[in-house]
Amino acid sequence: MRHPGAHSEIKEAVKAAQRLGLTLQHVAVETAADFDGAFTAIARGGAQAIVTSVDGLMSLKAASIAAFAASHRVPAISGWGEFAAAGFLMTYGPSIRGTFRYLATYVDKILRGAKAADLPVEFPPKVELVINLRTAKALGINLPATLRARADELIE
Repeated sequence: MRHPGAHSEIKEAVKAAQRLGLTLQHVAVETAADFDGAFTAIARGGAQAIVTSVDGLMSLKAASIAAFAASHRVPAISGWGEFAAAGFLMTYGPSIRGTFRYLATYVDKILRGAKAADLPVEFPPKVELVINLRTAKALGINLPATLRARADELIE
């Protein structure tokens, strides 16, 4: 786990999968060197989809994950739009660009004397759905028009 919320995310994902009658196989990676073993485990497990956490390591390896998913003809999803740009089928989560811009207001407050511990934790300013239509086509997935219409960005 590379980020503090990973354990909670996995726990909730397992619960959601159980409610849907799905089996979730968690494959942990701590370093870039762990990916070859993770890819082998995923392939052996017969994964029908890949869901990745969102952290710096996953972001750095997004293109490799997307290539692996494409070569095994399984969709990959995550929470940052940049992953869809790298070849994931779709992403749903906070706009990283918007979040980074918003962070500037926190920096400004701290530089003006506010204590970081006194600043409120806030939701991201924007949550976005990004769909990679090229990936959908390559996987033979016909996405409903209603889903495409809800997307904040379509990658064609």
